Amino acid sequence: MAFPTVAARNSSTSASGTSHVVALPAGIVAGNRLVVAFVCSNAPTVTWPAGWATNIYSGNDASSTSRIEVHERIADGTEGASITITTSTNQTGSHRSWRITDSDTATASEGAGASGWSNAPNPPNLDPAGWGAEDTLWLALTCFNTQPAELTGYPASYTDTAAIGVPAVASSLGVGERQLNAAAENPGAFALSGNYNWRAVTVAIRPASGATLLVQDASHAHAADSLTLTQVHSLSVADALHAHAADSPALTQVHLLVLQDALHAHTADGLLLTETHQLVIQEASHSHVADSLVLESVVVALPKPEAIASVELLFRASADIAWPFEAAASVEVGPLAVACVTDIFEASATVRRLVSAASQVD
Repeated sequence: MAFPTVAARNSSTSASGTSHVVALPAGIVAGNRLVVAFVCSNAPTVTWPAGWATNIYSGNDASSTSRIEVHERIADGTEGASITITTSTNQTGSHRSWRITDSDTATASEGAGASGWSNAPNPPNLDPAGWGAEDTLWLALTCFNTQPAELTGYPASYTDTAAIGVPAVASSLGVGERQLNAAAENPGAFALSGNYNWRAVTVAIRPASGATLLVQDASHAHAADSLTLTQVHSLSVADALHAHAADSPALTQVHLLVLQDALHAHTADGLLLTETHQLVIQEASHSHVADSLVLESVVVALPKPEAIASVELLFRASADIAWPFEAAASVEVGPLAVACVTDIFEASATVRRLVSAASQVD
């Protein structure tokens, strides 16, 4: 809790008449508490402008030669620089205005007054009915109407004191302010230059009870002031049509044995075959399956050089085989021997075919 604070003040006077222009403090904004003390000579009927109906205190001095009225309003920002107060008869006037912040705008200020004839106008003790001991702003005020009376002193511990209209205006005003945490306050007396009729007033202004929430504050709330972001993944049309697996084509091998590979037979010292990979034309016309390319290869077995050399030896040997036939002319040969010779010739023919095929392979 904090004390209500006087943010700005203003003072003015008005010549004899029924219309009295009262200067307001500068910087008024909506939510400020505005308090005006108006003093006039004698005891006419006083009329306040619209919006200033809240009367903190009103009263005449002991002989009704002066009157004081204290009103307030909570500003809406449309007040302007002044207000006009009217009196039922021609009177002079003295005025003081305050702009107050940090007050409880839901609680009306309270006032109490006393009157007398002396040189010490004494504002009475005030114990506000609406609250107890709080950080209260207290105002002490007095009015008197005798020239050439002068205000020579103020209640102890009161600051920002002022005398308005003294001694030129018949209706004069004295003021002071104090911030005090107390359930009640008895300000003490003012001092006049002589004995006069007076009216003295004590005003209490309650502090704000806590932080005020504006409309915009009530419309939202922050949870740990943190923002959570989520991600949404979307597939474009192109992404939905196909997918790449490791973005690399896969090659497969198909092993194919040609005819001559199936015709020969191997002994313990048989031919050694090597294989090479060859791509045939039809595998070049590929298609995409899941965006991957499958290539086939054909393995053609070729004899090694050592095998070819062995074949040549067989051919040389076949030339030496002629002697059985020469011998056959003079030697009687049995059917089994002829069959063996026939097998040898068939084997040599097979070897010739192998050699011929090997010479045509690149």
